[in-house]
Amino acid sequence: AMLYFCYKYNAMSRYHSGRKRREFNKLNARYVSSNYLKNLKRALNYTKDKHDVTFNECMFLLKFYEYEFFTLRHAAKALEQNEKKLYERVFTPLRRKGLLDRHYDKTDMTMLDAMFEEKNNYRVRYALTQRARILVQQFYRNIEM
Repeated sequence: AMLYFCYKYNAMSRYHSGRKRREFNKLNARYVSSNYLKNLKRALNYTKDKHDVTFNECMFLLKFYEYEFFTLRHAAKALEQNEKKLYERVFTPLRRKGLLDRHYDKTDMTMLDAMFEEKNNYRVRYALTQRARILVQQFYRNIEM
């Protein structure tokens, strides 16, 4: 009776005996809806090496990719960081690398704009350059691979 039980148990096994020897077995696609972030580390390393940007600079570019322009104050508030440190650690290096540029500056203002704009309230607007936008697009392509 014991021998019959063991035979019956093995015959009704859910898994093929060959699966036990495999190193991995992927789930069926219907059980995994999306898994884009599996390539995150590879995409980050590729971007950091190819474009010479740090992790924080890369995260900054990803965050502000959808903006036409923004101020330093808004960026610091959105990232929950100190304005001065963000300027020193992210804005300045990105501007040196040609990935961030001034979109609107005080020198671009007309006389009419200057009359209605308070002197102390004006803030420079920054925007990602075309090179930065291409960098982000390449990053997303690497994640989707």
